[in-house]
Amino acid sequence: MKLFFRMALFFILALVFIGCGQQGATSTAGSQGDASKRTEAVEPKEEGFRTVSTQKGEIKIPANPKRVVELANSTEELLIMGIKPVMSSALSNGKIPPYLEGKLDGVNVVNANSVKVEDILAMKPDLILLSARTEKLYEQASKIAPTIQLQGDFYTWRERFPELAAIFGKEKEMKEWMAQYEAKAKKIGDEIKAKTGSETFALYVSNQSHYRIYGKALIGDVLFTDLGLPMAEGTPTKTTVEQVSLESLYKYNPDHIFLGYYAGGGGNTQANLEIAKKKNADLQSSELFKKLKAYETGNVYSLEYATWSLGTYPLGKEQALEKIRDIILKK
Repeated sequence: MKLFFRMALFFILALVFIGCGQQGATSTAGSQGDASKRTEAVEPKEEGFRTVSTQKGEIKIPANPKRVVELANSTEELLIMGIKPVMSSALSNGKIPPYLEGKLDGVNVVNANSVKVEDILAMKPDLILLSARTEKLYEQASKIAPTIQLQGDFYTWRERFPELAAIFGKEKEMKEWMAQYEAKAKKIGDEIKAKTGSETFALYVSNQSHYRIYGKALIGDVLFTDLGLPMAEGTPTKTTVEQVSLESLYKYNPDHIFLGYYAGGGGNTQANLEIAKKKNADLQSSELFKKLKAYETGNVYSLEYATWSLGTYPLGKEQALEKIRDIILKK
C-alpha cells in the first residue's frame, strides 16, 4: 500500500515538473517574440523616402513630395515635370507672367526675396527648394521640412534643370521637354538665318544706372545659344554680361541690335522700370547710336520688359523663340 502511494506521488510530481518546463519554454518564446516586435518598431523599414546628395550634404526627402515650397525661381521646371508647388517664386515685376496664367491656380505666388519663415510654415511643406539667392532662409527652413539649396541658378538653367530632375526622379520628362525645345529652336533659328545669313546680332540692355551688353544669358542665351545667331564681334563670351559706357557701344557695330531694359538695384518696381526704360530711350536718341549700322539699316528691335523677361525661365524661353522670329521676319 505504501509502495502504491509512493509511486502515485512520484507520478504526480513528474507531471508537475513537465508542465512547468513547457510553461517556461512558452514564456521564453513569447518573450523573444515581443523583443523582435519591439526591435521592428524602434527601427522600422522606411518607405516613401530617398536620400539625395546636395551641396549641404545628404538629405532624406519624400519620394513623391506633395507640398513643395519653391523659392529658387524654378517653378517652370517643376511644371514641366508635372509638379505643381504650393508656394512659388514665379512673380515677374510683381505679377504672374501671362504665359503661366491658369497653371498656378491655388498656388501662393510670392517674391522669394521678401518671403518670411512664417509664410513657409503656413504652407505645411514636405519639401523646400532654395537657391543661393534665398540661402539666408536655409537654417530655419530646414527645421520645417527637408530643404534643398540648388547649386544652379536661372543663369545656368541648362545645368540646373538636370539637377532638379535628378532630385525628383523626373529625368525622362526633362529630357523629352529639352529635346522638343532644342528642335523648335533649331527650326526657328534656321528660318531666321535663311534671311539674315552671316549678319551679326547684339543685345544692349539698360537699367537705372548703366548700360550692359549681354552674351549667352537670359534672352541673349535664346539669341546666341538656342537660335545660334552670329554674335557681334566683341560680345562677351567668357562672361555672360559686361557693363559698358555709351561711347564703347559703337565698337560692336552689329548688323542687328536688340534693346532691352530691366530694374537693377533698388528692386524690380514699376518706378525703377520706368527709369530704366527712360535710360534705354536716351540711348536710342543719342547721336552716337544713330551712327550704328543697325540703326541706319532699320534693324533695331526694342523689347518691352514683358518680352525681355521671357528669356529668364524655360517656358518663357519657348515663348521668346517665337517672339524673336516674328520680330525679325515680319519686319
